[in-house]
Amino acid sequence: MAKPQPLANGRWKIQYKKLNGKRTSFPLGKMTKRQAESSHVMFEDLLAAKRSGHVPSERTSVWLKTISNDLYDNLAKHGLVPERNQAQLAPFLEECIKASVGTLEESTMKKYDQARKKLVTFFGAERELQTITVGDADDFQRFLVKLNYADNYIRRTCGYARQYMDIAIDKELINKNPFTMPVRVRGNPDKQYFLSREDAEKILRACPDVQWRLIVALSRFAGLRCPSEHLALRWCDVDWKNGCFIVHSKKTKRHPGKAKRVVPIFPDLYPYLREAFEKAMDDDVYAITRYRDSTTNLRTQFQRIVKRARLEPWPKLFHNLRSTCQTELARVMPEHLVCAWIGNSKEVFQEHYLQINDDDVKAASYLHKVVQNPVQQIAAPTCKPMTGLQGQNSKSSGCSDLQNPAKACTHKHLQKVGDEGLEPATSSM
Repeated sequence: MAKPQPLANGRWKIQYKKLNGKRTSFPLGKMTKRQAESSHVMFEDLLAAKRSGHVPSERTSVWLKTISNDLYDNLAKHGLVPERNQAQLAPFLEECIKASVGTLEESTMKKYDQARKKLVTFFGAERELQTITVGDADDFQRFLVKLNYADNYIRRTCGYARQYMDIAIDKELINKNPFTMPVRVRGNPDKQYFLSREDAEKILRACPDVQWRLIVALSRFAGLRCPSEHLALRWCDVDWKNGCFIVHSKKTKRHPGKAKRVVPIFPDLYPYLREAFEKAMDDDVYAITRYRDSTTNLRTQFQRIVKRARLEPWPKLFHNLRSTCQTELARVMPEHLVCAWIGNSKEVFQEHYLQINDDDVKAASYLHKVVQNPVQQIAAPTCKPMTGLQGQNSKSSGCSDLQNPAKACTHKHLQKVGDEGLEPATSSM
């Protein structure tokens, strides 16, 4: 077996006989001597496979997936491997979007589509996937930075791009993913806001009706995701006798065992949930009846309510209600139970939800002669006893999810939510 021959400027070539007996040379390109010798072994295996009609060895097949596009194209020109599918960016991304219809929530689909548009804008519709390099991906990231997008938005967009390229790898359209930069969304303390109970009461008093009081209470005192989990709450999901209710989660329903979770009816939530129940019509299925359209903008109306309470709106209005609730619960309850009730993981809680406020610092300071028990901060107000109501059966008719509510609230039925519940999340396609 002849050795590879060196050329000028660190390049190498292989002399060999074609199937018709004619001698020719194959350019390996610029590489080290050791790399040239290793590539020569793979080349000889491909040549032998071509002559015998057999498939190349597994080692050679793996090597083909790691080589550059130029080297692979040269092998294809010499008839030793089939030509690669020259997939173009825009058609490929559109196909990915179409394939995901019905498997992802509409809001998630919009985020993937936004990332698709930015990729096409930067790279061009006809850009071949296999020509996008790690350097090109870094340039795309810098392109987003120049547009003054927030760091987490850039990370999320690059994360969607990475998922697109993972699909391309699975389809054997490219060999490796060019989007190697960190894409994990980080918590931003500057956008955190802890809504005190005093201010929460002001907002509840400013709410125009019982529906809005329930929306705020479910967010602040039970940590539900707004609006998806509020709108999914049915009266048949509420177990008054055992003091708990079922939360249906669109965000995590694709993951095994994460479609729903059991949450206690916390003392501060009870009066508002009970009020809504008592004022509901007998044939009402859902707890929230006025805002069933998923496109309804609750945020704008909530801003008005906050201002009516003589408070200034804070960043991420509903998310910080949920964050406040989880932070508060974590002071007095085991973390694994709190995460199970809120519907996220410990890692997500610590990165995106956990807050440290002035009261925490004061409570630990030597200036306090007596350190207050954190339990006092969420002490239960005086509530009416949780007894059954007339008309409950009519409002719960047609629902069967809560077959055995008495068992649903025991600890062994509470499941720890894993990383799948990541929020702000990033769903995979």
